[in-house]
Amino acid sequence: MVYSVKFLTEKWLSLQAQYQQAHLCFSIWTFLQFRQINLKLFLQMSFEKIQMKRHGLYDENPLAPAQKTDW
Repeated sequence: MVYSVKFLTEKWLSLQAQYQQAHLCFSIWTFLQFRQINLKLFLQMSFEKIQMKRHGLYDENPLAPAQKTDW
């Protein structure tokens, strides 16, 4: 069975289009998953920071030299 070059080219392009569409969908899905994870982590860290500030455990500048204490 002999196929024409035009038929083979069209078939190859149609397969490429399906692959590209699947790849695009996967890329978007992956991006949204990471975005959701980042949002959850951001909210969790923000909540923890608020809790630490509320209980006086949060240091605004952790790299600053330690404050002199009386003890």
